[in-house]
Parts: sequence; structure tokens; C-alpha cells
Amino acid sequence: MIFLRLYLGLMLIFSLIFMSQSLSVSASETKLPRIVSLNMCADPYLMAFADPTQILAITHLSRDPSLSAFHEIAQHLPITDGRIESILRLAPDIVITSPYSDPLRQDILKAHNISVIPLFASQRYEQARREIIKLGTAIGRDTAAKKYLAQLDAALDAAKAKHQNHKYNVRLLYLQRRGITAGAGHILDDIITKAGAKNAAYDKTRKSLSHIRLEHIFTLKPDFLLLGTDKTGGRGNDILIHPSLAKIYPAARRLYLPEKFTICAGASTPLAVEALQNELEQKYTHTYPRYK
Repeated sequence: MIFLRLYLGLMLIFSLIFMSQSLSVSASETKLPRIVSLNMCADPYLMAFADPTQILAITHLSRDPSLSAFHEIAQHLPITDGRIESILRLAPDIVITSPYSDPLRQDILKAHNISVIPLFASQRYEQARREIIKLGTAIGRDTAAKKYLAQLDAALDAAKAKHQNHKYNVRLLYLQRRGITAGAGHILDDIITKAGAKNAAYDKTRKSLSHIRLEHIFTLKPDFLLLGTDKTGGRGNDILIHPSLAKIYPAARRLYLPEKFTICAGASTPLAVEALQNELEQKYTHTYPRYK
């Protein structure tokens, strides 16, 4: 319930901002650059602090409820298929991409005098904060961006405060298909830490995402496994349904954090922290299963 109230609260904030901006378009606002986003991580920011008249299109992925925490708002915005001809037809002033976008497409956009702004998929909330300010300045909405960031900071502080009396002191191990785990520098490490737990796979010498063997999991002895879904069927999920792992980590020792909260840090970070804290509260209070 706490998570739901926080989620709805953020949705209401975005909606109110969006509607209030729609009602006031001054002469100066008509000069704001028009934007196409090809970066799903940028879409929630445009929803929150861009003027509605600026948004020509966002990514179609932002309408996917499995990938976007803000899919309901995205339903009311135009989307793009990302093809160069579709973008040029919209005649934007700015296209937001990722650093890994097709270089040829970026060259074509620049050849048409369209500014290209690369935005990283931030892995830490602190990185996202800097990108929010940078994007706000680039689209002529720096004041609105700073106001939004203050609201986001407040939402994250509120999420932490609701659980400040709980000292979980538990170690979580994120595990996904094919035995992939998240170490230092990964968004899951950031969320786990902000939720008041510890990342069992934290290791500065390892990549942010790396493969972990079954026997290593038993050596690390995490208190809980953290998964993106409770669906264990399909290829690559052998480790998740291994009898030895299932015996030591039954449902009571498995936490779930939907993928839509873990794609990029920033807009969804308060929601991710709240969701993980709720999972911890529900299962920690029933059992504290540190095995020897």
C-alpha cells in the first residue's frame, strides 16, 4: 500500500505539471525547441518538465507497462518508431539519443541542422540528477527541471524515511537469467543500497554485470535472492530452478523487483526503493533466514 500511494503520488505530480503547462503557453514558450526522444530514459523527464508543445514524440517503449513505470502518462503522448524518415518528417529541433545510437543516423540528423543530445542510461541516482539539469538547460526548461529534481529528491527522501526504523542489515544477491548478477556500479547496487540493504555481489574488481556460478552463490550466503520476475520458465533459467538453490532459497527468500524500475536510474528510483523496501518488510518480518 505504501508503494502504491507513492507511485500514485508521483503520477499525480507529473499529471498536474503536464496539465498546468498545457494551460499557459506564452510567446516566449513558442520559441522553445521541439523534441523527439529516442531514449526511453529521457521520456519521463520530458513528461515531467518539458512544455507539452515541445514534445513531438517519445519512444514507443515508454507505453510498455513491463518496461516503463510511467506508461500511463505515455499513453497520452505521441510516439515514434525511430526510423530516420519518421523523425525528419516531424522536423524536430532536438533529438535525444543514447551514446550508443547509430552513428549514421546521428550524422543524418546533424546534416539536417537537428541538434543531437546523447543521454546515458544512468546507473546511479546521483548521475541521473546531473543529467536532469543538463537536459533541462538543453531544452530551455532549466527552472522547471530544477523544480522537478527537488520533487524527485523529496520523493526519494520520503521513501527512505518510511522505513528508517527498520534495520534490515541483510545481504541481497541479484540474479537473472543465465546466472548474471549485478556488482558495483550497477543500478541494482544503487537501489539495494538506498533501500538500506547490502549487495552481496558488491566487488569493485568485477564488472557491473557478471556471471556467477551456483557454488559461488552458496559461498556468498546472501540472505535473499533478488529477481526481476517470479516466472522461471524458458531458456536460460536453469540456475533459478536448480533443486539445490530452490531448497535453500524457496519463495520466502526470494524478493522481486520489476524490470520497469531497473532500466535507468532517476525518475523511477524512488519507486524502486519503495518497492524493494516493501518486499523486504513483508518477507523479513516473517523470517530472517541466515543459514550457516
